[in-house]
Amino acid sequence: MLSLRTSFLVFAGIFVLIAGLATLGNFAQASGVRSEAWLSLTSKIVFIGLAVALAFAFVPLMVNVVFGAQSALGNEARLAPLFALRVTIIWVLWTLMGLGSIVGVAAAALSGAFGDLRGSLGGHGLAPSQGLLVAGIGMTIADLRHASTYDIGPDAGRYRTISADETRFDFQPAGTPSVFRGCDAYFIEFDEAGRTAHIHVSLVPGTIDGPALQRLLSTTEARLRSDGWTALDRYRFVRGHTMLALSKQRMDEWHEGDTADSGDWNAFVDLLAVAH
Repeated sequence: MLSLRTSFLVFAGIFVLIAGLATLGNFAQASGVRSEAWLSLTSKIVFIGLAVALAFAFVPLMVNVVFGAQSALGNEARLAPLFALRVTIIWVLWTLMGLGSIVGVAAAALSGAFGDLRGSLGGHGLAPSQGLLVAGIGMTIADLRHASTYDIGPDAGRYRTISADETRFDFQPAGTPSVFRGCDAYFIEFDEAGRTAHIHVSLVPGTIDGPALQRLLSTTEARLRSDGWTALDRYRFVRGHTMLALSKQRMDEWHEGDTADSGDWNAFVDLLAVAH
């Protein structure tokens, strides 16, 4: 078992490391260093890891202080059975803390504490989908509700539109095998006859960095081709009487020296009727 001195040095070392990294981060931010999505996620993981390590390091320090105090008071002989269980006490506390940390980190990830993991890592976000939105050109809102498991909400009002944001759903163009998972917003316009004329869907919860955007667009392009869409160019596809258009938009400000991969981006898909 670690001595009181060693336990204190380990605890103090981790605490100083956390304080030093926090100071360095504040200095970098004040100096105008921009935080890319991958750097933000890495920082969160590092600081959470150090915070967990600090909490674990406190356990042997606390046990040493408590038993050291009892020993100094002359109670070691009377409490000999407990003194023999010092290592067991530490491992029991570490086990409980480890299980609690797993639950806590998982809950934090699901609630978005780490941002959008799909954007940062190029995979799908962890927040659960609230259902599948199936929509195509020429459908009524009744058709949408019948085909979808996602709760679309109230009918279109006087502006003949329905929309939702900050949600999570999967989107499937009606009559196709293509499914876009982890979408977070949609905007649907209806014509005067009450049928869908334009469908706009945000593919990315939050934002993603430039390299992740290119991976997403390349993967989507390949999947659309394999799903039977005819490519007009890299971002426009036709299937039947429907045109699908991919687009991208940078969501933060441009800065001098930025490259095509710099900044935070979002990607969108639009469905429109093919012009005759």
